Amino acid sequence: MRPAILGVLLCSLAPAAEPDAAKKALADLDGDWTIESLVFNGEDLTGKVKLRFVIKAGVMTLKGDEAVEKDYLKIGLKLDPTTDPKCVDLTILDGGQKGTVMEGIAELNGDELRLCIKTQGSDRPTEFKSVENSAVALLKLKR
Repeated sequence: MRPAILGVLLCSLAPAAEPDAAKKALADLDGDWTIESLVFNGEDLTGKVKLRFVIKAGVMTLKGDEAVEKDYLKIGLKLDPTTDPKCVDLTILDGGQKGTVMEGIAELNGDELRLCIKTQGSDRPTEFKSVENSAVALLKLKR
């Protein structure tokens, strides 16, 4: 009887660990990020777009470009820390694109964050690459 009770207790505790891991993974992204490189649709736009990304408690705020801010001012982040690379969903919380969800992948290495985001459609990228006509943004950010 005791092993059965222990099994039930362990199973009921297991799901609680997953939200904690997701919260920690999101907290690891907190900070003020600048673009080190940006490729969209296979075109290198590094230096042409002046944006900062401020991430705090799972919300990304864009700063520095009024046109972009109008459409994508605040973005909610949802990160799955169990995948490799980590799956990330971005939900536009404020701006002209409010309600839009974009799927992508993310990789954090110290103070360097790589994001590969499908800006249109729902085909999550599987590698950190942006090719012509892909509607994929590949960002390398530095904290």
